[in-house]
Amino acid sequence: MGINDLPEPQAAEFRRINPNARTIGFFYAHLSERRDTPKQIVKSGDVIGKTGSSGNASKMTSIALGAHLHFEVRLEARKVATGLANHADPLPFIVNCTNR
Repeated sequence: MGINDLPEPQAAEFRRINPNARTIGFFYAHLSERRDTPKQIVKSGDVIGKTGSSGNASKMTSIALGAHLHFEVRLEARKVATGLANHADPLPFIVNCTNR
């Protein structure tokens, strides 16, 4: 996604933490299935995918073993992320978050 496609408060925050970037990546990690509807607005309660155990969570095959999903904001949209490299705090990019 282009930074200019973001609402201005989120675009300003991303420019602050990554001043030379032109794109931003939003990513749900470890999904076993995903709904593929590019640029569709997602509202609270919408199903966007199913929790899974892909990638480095591949041995976490059940909730008891830690299967999970998480939302990432990537500094370079298409760059593979390892650990916390290439990540930004996702909270500023979540509009109407009730957990602030």
